[in-house]
Amino acid sequence: MTQPIDPGRIVDLTEPWSAESWPYPSHPRPVEEILQSLPVERVNTWTLRTTMHVGTHVDAPLHCSSRGIDVASIPFERLIRPGYVVDLREVVGDWHVVTPEEVEAALPGPLEPDDALILRYGWQRYGRGHADEDAEMYFNRHPGPGRALVEWLVERRVAWVGTDGPSFEHPANIYLRSMRPDLVGEMERTIGDAETFDDDSWLIAHRELLGRGQMHVDQAGGEIGDVGSERVTLAIFPWRYVGGEASICRLVAFT
Repeated sequence: MTQPIDPGRIVDLTEPWSAESWPYPSHPRPVEEILQSLPVERVNTWTLRTTMHVGTHVDAPLHCSSRGIDVASIPFERLIRPGYVVDLREVVGDWHVVTPEEVEAALPGPLEPDDALILRYGWQRYGRGHADEDAEMYFNRHPGPGRALVEWLVERRVAWVGTDGPSFEHPANIYLRSMRPDLVGEMERTIGDAETFDDDSWLIAHRELLGRGQMHVDQAGGEIGDVGSERVTLAIFPWRYVGGEASICRLVAFT
């Protein structure tokens, strides 16, 4: 007889989503409108216009690879993987460049090929609706990988990697240098010689990982603090979005 899944073993790692959720910088805000309302049509129906990079979401390989697969083509055996939530809260700070050595030291067990990995920075607390809500901190100062960690993730053949920050990429490898040059000097003084950011490192995690089919999950959160130092099953449930380069998703851990 098939045993039902114990709901007590399921930890929701998804951030609450609404039209008030923050879009990624330079992306349009979600727009929610009423199509039908209960007082008039006796049914509630909304319409929604949004990018897929709002709230907890997964980047499919197509997001940064012309030959990458779309969201609908990602098989379940890639979306549901054993792995770990790695707690780096005591290590990271503003613009911290995360290294392989830091991840290895925090891993609670051996990392196998095709495992999933979520790096917990504690950055969720700056997100929309949280106690220390601060869009400047959340989007512009979050930690991220340097070239060494990207290469390590490629070598270890991680199926997908996520963080509780707005993007897996370091902000200096996305838009910070071009759109917020006023912060670059402070960032360089803060991280010292930990990393040299240049044109070759632009979107390096996106290009190197997505180009190899290794996906990103951004803006993890929810009850992430309820996942202990143990090997768990991590699962992404995106839309079955044909042609989609990313998808808003439900992210859970089976403990």
